[in-house]
Amino acid sequence: MPPEPIPDYPPLAGFLADLAARSRPATTINARRLDLSYLIRWYEADRARPFRLEDLAASDVERWMIAGGVAASTSNRRKASLRAWAAWAIRQQIIRDDPSQDIQDARLPQREAKSVSPEAIDAMLREVRKDPDLHLARRNEAMLDLLTFGGMRVAELTALILDDVNLSARSVFIRNGKGGKSRYIYLDASSVALLTRYLTEARFTDGVPAAGSPDSQQRLWFHRVGAHERPGITTRAVQLVVQEIAAQAAQLATDDAGRTRRQDDRQALLFLAEELKTVTPHTFRHSLARRMVEDGVDLPGVAKALGHAHISTTMIYTVPAEGALRTAFQTGGDRVRGRETNKP
Repeated sequence: MPPEPIPDYPPLAGFLADLAARSRPATTINARRLDLSYLIRWYEADRARPFRLEDLAASDVERWMIAGGVAASTSNRRKASLRAWAAWAIRQQIIRDDPSQDIQDARLPQREAKSVSPEAIDAMLREVRKDPDLHLARRNEAMLDLLTFGGMRVAELTALILDDVNLSARSVFIRNGKGGKSRYIYLDASSVALLTRYLTEARFTDGVPAAGSPDSQQRLWFHRVGAHERPGITTRAVQLVVQEIAAQAAQLATDDAGRTRRQDDRQALLFLAEELKTVTPHTFRHSLARRMVEDGVDLPGVAKALGHAHISTTMIYTVPAEGALRTAFQTGGDRVRGRETNKP
C-alpha cells in the first residue's frame, strides 16, 4: 500500500526538504511526515477550514496529541514532530511562537525494566569461561563483565578504545554515550583482573601499548575474520555472543533439571533455563540499575551512573520486578497457611 501523499502545504514540504538536506535519518523524516500530515488533515476536519500553521493554537495541539486514543508515547512523538517543525518555521519567520511550548508531555505508564537474576548472571559467567578458544573466552568474559557490572550500553561497549581504560584508577571512560553524554564507570578488583587478562593474554599479547601512544587509540575489542583477529566489534556481534552464551547456559540448566531428583531443584533449574532464553545485553544494564536502587543509591546517582538524560527514565527501576512480586505472593501465602519455607 503506497504511503499517503503529503498535504499540499508548502511550509510542510519545505520543512521535510530541510530535514533531508541536513541528512536526517529516513526514519525520522518519515515519522515527521506522518505526524504532521495527520495534524493538517485532523485540523481541517475538526475546524472545517484550511490549515495554516500560524493559526494553530495550544488547544488544537492538546486535542490533536491525543486524537484517536493513542498511547502516551505516540502523543509525545506527535508533539516532538510539531516542535521540530515550529522551530524551523520560527527560523523562516513563518510563525513567532511554538504553539506546543507550554504543553506538558503525556505521562508514560511506569513499566517494569526487564532484568536478569543473579542466578542467571552467575550461570552465564560460568559458561563463558568454558570456551576452548582462550582468546574468545578472555574477550567474552571481559565484555560480559562490563555489561553486567558496568551497566554499559552495547554501543558504548563497542566504541571503547584502549585509552578509555585506566586500570590503575579502576575506571572506564564513556566518551560519547547516548545523547553525546560522557561519564566514567568504576570497576571492582574482579573486573580489573578480567580486563587485565584479556588485554595481556588475548588482545595485546606482545605488550599492551602505553597510555597516550598512537597504538592506544586502537579499538579495545577484536573480532575474528577467518583465522585472523581484527580491531573492532559490532553491536550485532556482541548481541549474538550474549545470546549464544545464554543459550548454552539454558541448555545446561535444562539438562541438569532432567538429572536432579528433587522437585524444587528441578523447577528452579527449568525456571532459570526459561529466563536465560530472554537475556539480551540490555537486561544486564537493567539488572545493575535495579541492584543499585535496592542497595540504597538515590535516583540521581543511578541516573548519573547509567548516563540517563532524565530522571524519569531511572524511575522505572522503582517498579517491583516480576520475580520479586512472585516471591512476595508465594511467601505471603505460605505464612498465612502456616507453612513458612524457613520452618524446620
